Amino acid sequence: MTTILDTLTQLSDKTSITNIPKINAKWFEIGFKPDIASMQIITIGTGVIYQNQLFTKLLTDTNLFELLYGAAAKENVNFLINLISKVSSYADLKQLSRNLFLSKPKFIAGETINEMLDRSFNSVVTSPIKFGQIYIR
Repeated sequence: MTTILDTLTQLSDKTSITNIPKINAKWFEIGFKPDIASMQIITIGTGVIYQNQLFTKLLTDTNLFELLYGAAAKENVNFLINLISKVSSYADLKQLSRNLFLSKPKFIAGETINEMLDRSFNSVVTSPIKFGQIYIR
């Protein structure tokens, strides 16, 4: 006959077999301010801070900036993305440009840095082209 204690022990053993994330880190949004005077911010990527190291995932297609703001804006965004990809710390990233917006770092957990970057990027970086709001021919 099974006792209540046996049943609770079995349930406890089953619930303790959960997937505990391998990595706990902080993530943040990376935004571009096309015009510092306006409050407009366009998210161009995300970053993850893990063990004081900076990892980023950034837009690869900046054609939308040319459509919205002209060729010069597209060049500026490409230049900024190139600079961001070379920075190794969040503190340095904060000093990079007045046209750069960084959200406050928030908690994230996952199995790999790339998985966390993909998840955070896909949650905040949206493309109007992807959703059919703008058609480029």
